[in-house]
Amino acid sequence: MPPANQSLSVQISSISATDLRASKTKNCVVKVRLDGTTIRKADLKNACCKIEFDPPYSLESGSALNIELVQSNRLSSHRTVLTTIEFTVTVAKGILETQKVSQLTDHVFANPSAEFRISFSMEPTATVNILSAGIARATELQSVLDRLGKYSKFLQTFLALGLAASEANSIAKAVFASVDQIYKLLQEQHECDADINALLQDMTDVLACIADVEQFAKSAQLTQAMEEVNPIVRATGNFITQYSTQSLKSRILSLTFGIKTREELDKLTQWFLSFRSKFDRGLAVQSGMSIATMETQLKVLLDSTMQDRQLQSLRLKAPEIKQGPEPCMRGTRLDILKSIHDWANDLDGPNVFWLHGYPGTGKSAIAMTVTAQLLDSRRLASSFFFKREEFLSQTPKALWCSVAYDLADKYPEAMMISLRSSSYSL
Repeated sequence: MPPANQSLSVQISSISATDLRASKTKNCVVKVRLDGTTIRKADLKNACCKIEFDPPYSLESGSALNIELVQSNRLSSHRTVLTTIEFTVTVAKGILETQKVSQLTDHVFANPSAEFRISFSMEPTATVNILSAGIARATELQSVLDRLGKYSKFLQTFLALGLAASEANSIAKAVFASVDQIYKLLQEQHECDADINALLQDMTDVLACIADVEQFAKSAQLTQAMEEVNPIVRATGNFITQYSTQSLKSRILSLTFGIKTREELDKLTQWFLSFRSKFDRGLAVQSGMSIATMETQLKVLLDSTMQDRQLQSLRLKAPEIKQGPEPCMRGTRLDILKSIHDWANDLDGPNVFWLHGYPGTGKSAIAMTVTAQLLDSRRLASSFFFKREEFLSQTPKALWCSVAYDLADKYPEAMMISLRSSSYSL
C-alpha cells in the first residue's frame, strides 16, 4: 500500500514502449514529457524501446507525465503524435491500492496503437533509496580532468606558459586562447561533478540525523522542517537522473550553452541550505539548546560564582511586577489565539506580531494567555507587562533590564552579552 503522506510522489524506475500498429513506420520516438517539457526520449528499434531512470524519477502530486509515441520527419521539424498516455500520482496510487502493493514492475497501459509498461513504486523508504542510488550514480561520473589525472596540472602549467609566450604571435595567441577556454569549461564541469557529490554527502549526513530525532520530534518547527527534506531529495534525484544520462560531451555543453545545469544545481544547494537552517532552528526549539549552547554553558559554569553576582545586578535594576493581567477565559478568543500560534510556528514569518485595539478590548489578556502557553511549551524567552499603577515599570530601562535578565538566565551566550552591557546606562 502507498504511504499516507501529505506530500505524495511516485518513483518511476523504467518505461517501455512497443508499437502495436500493423503498418509500423520508421523514425518513431518515445518522448516522456513532464508538464509539457521533454525530460527523456528514445528511438524505437524493432518497434520497441526502454527508458530507465537511475535514480528513479520522482513524479510529484499536481504534475502529469505524458508518454508519447511520436512520428518524426528527418527532413523537417514536423512531429506527429501517434498516441499518448497520461500518468499521475493519483493514477499510480489508485493502481497500487487496488492491488494492495507498494510497487509494480512493467504495469501495462495499452491502446490499439501502442503498449506502454511502467515500473513504479510509492514506498515509505523512497527518500533513502533515491539518495543511495543518487550517490552510487554520482560517484560513477568522471570528468575529463579526472581521466587526465596528474597530467591535468601539467596541462594547466603548459597553457599558462603558452599564453605568455604567444604574445608575439597572433595566430599562436588565438590557438592557445581557444585551448585555454576549453580547459576552463573542463574545470567548470569537474567542479559541477564535485559539487553534486558534496551536496549528496551533506544530504546523507542530515538524513542520518533526522532518522535519530524523528521519533522524538514534537515541536511544530522541527516537524515542519523535516517534512521539507523529502521534496529536496526527490528533486535532487531527478536532477542527477537527467545529468548522469548525458554523455560527457553533453554534460560539458550543458554547462556552456544554456541547459542551465549550474543554475539548477545552485538552486538545489540553496534549497538544501535553507532547509538545513530551519532544521537546526527546529532542533534548538525541540531541545531548548543546541550542542554549541551546551558547550558554552559548561564553560560559563566554571566561572559561575562571579557571573551570578553580576547577573543579580540586572535583576536589581528591573522592578518586580507583582502580578500580570488576567488571561482569557477558557474557550474564548480562539481565532486570534490561533492566528498568533500560527505566526509563532511559521519559520518564515515576520519577527513581530502587532496586536492592536481600543483600550479595554482584551489585548493584555490575550498577551497573558499566549505568554502562559509559550511558557508551558518551554518556548518563552522573556515577557514584560507595563502597568499604569506601577511607575517604575513604565521606563525603557525597566523593560530592557528585565529582558536582559531573562535571556541571560536561559541562554549562556546572551549572559555574556548582558554582563558586558550591564555597566552601561539604559
